[in-house]
Amino acid sequence: MALTIRPYTQDDVAAVHRLAQRAFSPTPGDEFDPERPSMADDRRIVAEWDGRAVGHLGAWELGHFFGGRRLATAGITNVTVEPESRGRGVGGALLRAGLDAAHERGEPLATLFPLTRHVYRRKGFELAGVWPQAQVTTSALADLPTPTDVEVHPGGVEDLDEMLALERSVAPTEAGMLDRPREFAARNLRPGTHDAVVLARRDGELVGHLVYAHERSSADHAFFGLRVKELVGRDADALLALYHVLGSSASGAPSVILPVGPEDPLELWLPEQAWTASAVSWRWMSRLIDPAAAIAGRGWPDHVRGRAELDIVDPLWPDRGGAWTLQIEDGRGQLERGGAGTTRVEVGPLASWFTGWASATRLARYGKVTGSDLTTLAFLDAAAAGPAPWVRSFF
Repeated sequence: MALTIRPYTQDDVAAVHRLAQRAFSPTPGDEFDPERPSMADDRRIVAEWDGRAVGHLGAWELGHFFGGRRLATAGITNVTVEPESRGRGVGGALLRAGLDAAHERGEPLATLFPLTRHVYRRKGFELAGVWPQAQVTTSALADLPTPTDVEVHPGGVEDLDEMLALERSVAPTEAGMLDRPREFAARNLRPGTHDAVVLARRDGELVGHLVYAHERSSADHAFFGLRVKELVGRDADALLALYHVLGSSASGAPSVILPVGPEDPLELWLPEQAWTASAVSWRWMSRLIDPAAAIAGRGWPDHVRGRAELDIVDPLWPDRGGAWTLQIEDGRGQLERGGAGTTRVEVGPLASWFTGWASATRLARYGKVTGSDLTTLAFLDAAAAGPAPWVRSFF
């Protein structure tokens, strides 16, 4: 039998839905929802054996913010292979074709949330950031200081464009934050996916938004639990106003699960007894498809200046590996062919350093970077230093 990777068409809707149900759903018999926003057909591919669809891969058109600059990113998602065809190279062929397509579109970085890390590590992906979830005592949110210059009111899908504009204005200040297309963001605002949209305004200007849902809770004396889908605030008062909305449900919901970044002021405001990490937090993985374009595309600290002579090892594209010289100066980075190649690193760990998830010194300690001297490691550490990269959205 011949395996073929081909473009997705509307004729594949039912078959791909069935693949996704068998891979991810606890109730595989659920019917396809044609109203659910989805990515463009030309960003999806199908694996076919003798005329039968056996696998699928999609790639959202995303942007990641690093160093204050947006980097075009392929958000790899819904990588599915039917159980009967697993272990036969279908997933690897899909991933290679998906990364090739991203390269042709000019996307130098790919990011995904893995169910099986080792599969993606073999293709050059490595841990690069986190989708953090914290469980917070709801009554503690009600006890936070009350801002006086921010008003909150209900919102809805009609406010989506304004919400995305706010999100994009805040994103450059956070390491790893996503720029989401409209059809991606609209999924959280469909009926049945949330129970409330709350907008926070100051003098009429949107400064924060909150999307959350009620869910069943097993806690004693709890009517329900709260799960936050989106929480964006331009400043501390905007966040406080939205936290107070959640805190107002303390009598019915003793706890709330919400995405909170590494430098969110909530940890400074709450006692440690009111906060626990949630088991549903996910690590995401990234892959440098075009290292030179990625280095040139992200921002770098203005005060860091230096060079490193790298030997990059790429398991998928050996021709993109080899000796490269990295130079960073005046907030810009450049990766050019040549140099001594004294610092050896595989493309996966290189992505961990690139996003700021792991320092070069840490990677060297665990054998992921070799041959480098202390001066070079210190330069690489300074170049990618900063808050841990994170995202607000899972895909």
